[in-house]
Amino acid sequence: MEKGSETTIDWDIRFFRRYPKATDFELTILGRKFPARTIDYSVIGVGAVMEYVSVPLIQGDVVSLDIDELDLHEQGRVAWIQKTPSNLRIGILRVRPLKGSFRLYPLSDILIGLQRTLKTGILDVRLGSINKKVYVRAGNVICAASNYDKDRLGDVLLKCRKIDRRQYDEAAEIKRTSGGRYSAILVSLGYLKPQDIIRAAELQTRRIIASLFAMKDAEFEFIEGPLPSRDAVTLNLSVSDLIYRVLKRNADVDLLKNYLLDSTVDFSSNPLNLFQNIRFTAADKAVISCVDGKTAIRDIIKRSASGRIDPLKIIYALLEARFLKIRESHESPSGISAGEVFGPGAKGSSPAGAQIDRLYSEYKNLDYYRILDLDRQSTTDEAKKAYYRMARKYHPDMHIHLPEATKRKLIEIFSYVTTACLTLTDPSKRKEYDRVLSDSAEREDSVPGSGPSIIREEAQKEAPVEQPESTGLSGNQDSARNRFRDGKVAFWDRNYDVAARLFAMAISYDGSAPEYYFHYGVTLGMLGRLKEAVQALNRANELKPMDSDTLAELGHVYLKLGFPVRAGVYFDKAVTLDPSNGRVAEGRKLMRER
Repeated sequence: MEKGSETTIDWDIRFFRRYPKATDFELTILGRKFPARTIDYSVIGVGAVMEYVSVPLIQGDVVSLDIDELDLHEQGRVAWIQKTPSNLRIGILRVRPLKGSFRLYPLSDILIGLQRTLKTGILDVRLGSINKKVYVRAGNVICAASNYDKDRLGDVLLKCRKIDRRQYDEAAEIKRTSGGRYSAILVSLGYLKPQDIIRAAELQTRRIIASLFAMKDAEFEFIEGPLPSRDAVTLNLSVSDLIYRVLKRNADVDLLKNYLLDSTVDFSSNPLNLFQNIRFTAADKAVISCVDGKTAIRDIIKRSASGRIDPLKIIYALLEARFLKIRESHESPSGISAGEVFGPGAKGSSPAGAQIDRLYSEYKNLDYYRILDLDRQSTTDEAKKAYYRMARKYHPDMHIHLPEATKRKLIEIFSYVTTACLTLTDPSKRKEYDRVLSDSAEREDSVPGSGPSIIREEAQKEAPVEQPESTGLSGNQDSARNRFRDGKVAFWDRNYDVAARLFAMAISYDGSAPEYYFHYGVTLGMLGRLKEAVQALNRANELKPMDSDTLAELGHVYLKLGFPVRAGVYFDKAVTLDPSNGRVAEGRKLMRER
């Protein structure tokens, strides 16, 4: 939002896009049906609201979803519950995520989500008898395959005039009799050079993926797991660049004119979208330079220099790649300019693995000013520019060739850098943060009700700078509730590292709330930090004794630690307090299976 000359960046950490949707459905809980209404949905879950009635629902429960309009008839797990005076808001994770129809979940959003969550597996797409597969490793496309004749490598090369019909037929006959790989046969015949193989494989992969965008009614499923060994050429293609190039080339201009011309576009306020690995041409940048958050698309088209690609296609592709967004009538311009995105040194220098490792080991001990290399007197504009410099250098999408473990470190660093920018470019947040910095040293060990020092120390590891005020308890509690709420959103999106840090921040602001320790413990368990999870859950149990949910989670953590007898004791205690506790049933089932 723009306020005078000050701009804040609204960073949404949800990697898989959510779509607003209000539709009535029935939610089945313990065999009973309850009326509910969706708020939004994504490929990994559903947000819903229910009337405030006595509902036997706890976090972790398995429920049944029956939502006709979303073609969703399957089980889900309750990720979070929020009670208000008038209703009950819930987040439900699908038990079988990453599956559905492109009618409900656009391909571009699926591919971007896979890239940002560093998934490895096969995106299997089916439409009638046609079956196409996209192979993804650590979020990047490495190749594609298809059973459709026109997607075969020879057909693609023939259509693109890389070979002629005679060469095509000769290689096809040899393949039929020998069973060799088509590309290798073309090389042996002298029709392709060895260095042409990679370009040919990339051409085929791009054409297969381009064809998927036209399969609007296709069903898809992402099969996560190690990829099968392949003799074929392995690529490493940027998803955002793939999406942009395919849609820019193939967009239906006549259709776009009916829907987009009177809309106003703006730069995405999400930095994950602004600094993607997209290769822009001079024509692309000419169109982008006309974007200011105030000008309608039809006027941008008039202003931008014409080229071989219709400017409307460029804008549409930028929207689908999330680089741009349609600005709603109630929104103010973002205040971001093309000059900031494509300024001097826009590409940045690529950090070495050792440099990333060093920053990763240090960043949690750096305050927001130090991580951005700023002093306390820096202006909002200087904070923005410093952030953009860091984003160009450490944006995870910009480093598709790095190992997965290193990219995960980049995601965590980038998250912290973005939080720093969000704070230092918002006047009220910055004022609060500056007070925290000034008083943090003398306040470190004097927070009442924060519980055992071991928990306090672990929370400070997650949130070493943001600590509670020594005065103004109500303000502290508000800050704690805000961090707790944001932590639940991050947990909902399975961004457990960020969720753990936010829950830890909530604890450091208000150490008296058992639910903060409970959620912190559950998240640490998801991260495999089991001993710390036990400490947090024990503190939750001290603050709220005999809580069946906490006892059940302690049972699960001890089961993971390899102490089934101790886990059984906690499950027994939990089920005595609440016979319908779903987590206990899951734990006992795991014990039987072991």
